Amino acid sequence: MLLLFVASANLNAETKAEELVVRKLPQAHCDAWNKRNGHELAKVMADDGDFVTVATVYLHGNAGYESFTLDC
Repeated sequence: MLLLFVASANLNAETKAEELVVRKLPQAHCDAWNKRNGHELAKVMADDGDFVTVATVYLHGNAGYESFTLDC
């Protein structure tokens, strides 16, 4: 899924700088996850995005994602 996201991000990037930022998102998420850092995890989520955990917990936006990860 992340590979598909990164591959499709290349099609929408208007500049090389934007493309590089998008390509760094998966690694930024992994690094934050490994540090158990909810603040950093939330930074890679969209303000209006939705996320569903494997336990079917529905989260909305980076604030919801941050709150959930801080409670874990």
